[in-house]
Amino acid sequence: MDSVWGSGFGALDRRAAQLVAASVAGNVAELSAFSEWLGELSADDLVRFDQRARRRWTSPDQRVQMERCWTTDVLAAHPTAAIAASVLAHGHVRERAVIVLAAQEDVSAARTLAVRACDHVDPIRRAASAAVMCRLDLDLMQVIVPVLFTLHRWNRGWRTQVFADYLAAVEEVHGIDTVWTHLMANSDVRLRRYAHEHALELGVLGVEQGVARYASERDVLVQRTLGKVVLRSADPEVVARLLLQGNSAADRAAALARFDADVLAREDLRRLLVDRSALVRLWARRRWSEVGEDPVTTYRQIVADVAQPARARALAHLGLSEGGHTPDVAKCRSLARDRAASLRAMGLRLMIGRAESVDVSWLLDRVSSGPRGESRWARAVLAAQPGLWTVTDAEPMWSAYTPETRCRAWKLCRARGGWEAVIADLRACGDTDPLLHGAGRAIRAAMAHHRQPTDDRRARVAEFLPQSGLPDSPQRDVAARAGLSFDWAVPRAS
Repeated sequence: MDSVWGSGFGALDRRAAQLVAASVAGNVAELSAFSEWLGELSADDLVRFDQRARRRWTSPDQRVQMERCWTTDVLAAHPTAAIAASVLAHGHVRERAVIVLAAQEDVSAARTLAVRACDHVDPIRRAASAAVMCRLDLDLMQVIVPVLFTLHRWNRGWRTQVFADYLAAVEEVHGIDTVWTHLMANSDVRLRRYAHEHALELGVLGVEQGVARYASERDVLVQRTLGKVVLRSADPEVVARLLLQGNSAADRAAALARFDADVLAREDLRRLLVDRSALVRLWARRRWSEVGEDPVTTYRQIVADVAQPARARALAHLGLSEGGHTPDVAKCRSLARDRAASLRAMGLRLMIGRAESVDVSWLLDRVSSGPRGESRWARAVLAAQPGLWTVTDAEPMWSAYTPETRCRAWKLCRARGGWEAVIADLRACGDTDPLLHGAGRAIRAAMAHHRQPTDDRRARVAEFLPQSGLPDSPQRDVAARAGLSFDWAVPRAS
């Protein structure tokens, strides 16, 4: 489900620039190759690229050249190139591409026409919608609906109702059961989730289907929908066995809450005592008590059994803590130095609010150089007791060569809140690392809630504010709230 574009627009813009260059040059081979690449994208990525590419500015000369190169006759002679031409930021070229693609019967043409069914130009949108409404074959439906669903999610009720109209048309031809059974098997994850929810509402998704498919379903949200169906089964033992093995914590908790202990298998209950969900563990302890077992004794057995997986032993420590039997601080320190990562993280977690001054040194070291999960828990321990340490203790991290370590220093100092968070943001804004520099720009989020800083903090604001690289307006805002005069010049690009 992750996008091929990552989190930014750089890759999108580079691809869009390549498309424009090929279209201006009239390069049929390159546009055809681009069309094949578009055919490999997911529905989400295809729509995202289309919307970004059409927003790209093109010069008047480029537009004239596009229109000259890509006439209807040229596109008709090279229908594969028409797919790429349909996403160009030139309405006349897109319109010609739609006319050519409407005469094609293949899957790629159907998918591209579905994108154009929500075009911002009315004649293109109408022509593409009409072409899409004629393609009611089940195989074509499987590529058209993911695109229309993506457009519907992003632009709900905007410009056109082609998504609802198309579904109504295919339901009329093939029947509701057939259509939604096919869509529940679609390769698009988001569409599958929607299809299962809608099929449940329509009554298409029955108990037998839910029971048969629940155990093999890998997507948690789809499995949760199947769990709603499974709960309608008349056989409690079947339901309990399936749901307690599910990927969804909500399903596991629902089974424990719904069924009495005599329906539930003892091995399942013991396993769920160390479930990753706190709610599941809570219900498992209750049901474990109902079968005559003591959860505390069982947890201690798991903790003492070195043959148990480290993750199970760590969660057993957490279960003891949830039951009011938190290990002492010495035991937590021992866990925090264990060889197993899960036990180290749990030791840190159980130390929150219980650390002492002797722990500050190694906790800071864990924040600085530990794995990310342990660093996060060590930071939580220090943030819960800011009186044990000062921001001066974090200076070695701010001076580190690696951006990751400086980012950890920022998060640690920011966790102190108040003006310390503002000062940490200012230091991050002035950092050379782009990600850290950008992350620090949350500086204005809670400025209105801060009182006047102490003299020491005011001096540090005065030190870091001119180096932050922020525009004049936020610099003035911070300076005014800190009681400083804004009397330095903000460097500007020449």
